[in-house]
Amino acid sequence: MSYSNKIKWFIIGIFLFAIGSRYAYFAFTKYDDKSDRPWAYQNASGHQLTGVWKGNVTDPDGIVHEVEMEIINPFDEEKEKKRIFSKRIKRDRSDKSFFEGTSTIKWKSKSKDYEVWGGLSEPDETDLHFQWRPLDDEHLPGFNLNLAKGSWEGDQLKLSIEFSFFTKEGFSRYESDNPKHNQLGSLVMKK
Repeated sequence: MSYSNKIKWFIIGIFLFAIGSRYAYFAFTKYDDKSDRPWAYQNASGHQLTGVWKGNVTDPDGIVHEVEMEIINPFDEEKEKKRIFSKRIKRDRSDKSFFEGTSTIKWKSKSKDYEVWGGLSEPDETDLHFQWRPLDDEHLPGFNLNLAKGSWEGDQLKLSIEFSFFTKEGFSRYESDNPKHNQLGSLVMKK
């Protein structure tokens, strides 16, 4: 083999090694994410926190709120590929127990879309908390779902709900002497 052919093969080898190492890094990143965020992937029992959840909760005024919520998997393969194959790899140092998603809540022939965010006590635990915020930042009058605390057990979320009361003008109001303003709701959500 001539000297020029050896150089060509050496350059091709370096190029293939560089491409292969990026793919290997992507595979490792996905594997690493599964160990860092076990809640986002199916466990041995086939359960995962990400996905669509549905349930009903009754507010202090006796109005039933139908809740549909989707918790989004934080590992987006397309975004991760773009990040890894960019010139500079930026590391994500975010909390491994944090999650986010969207929710639609229906009550009294009304429907409202929300963003949802929260976290687990630890990435491999089942105690969780999260809250809702309207996508348009406008709260409907009456009791609105605000905070949730509870546990994730397989294909079921058992939650205690704190409500916020909003006036017709859109202002939050809390009356400590009104027992309704301290009343919690119970929400069981299933996949």
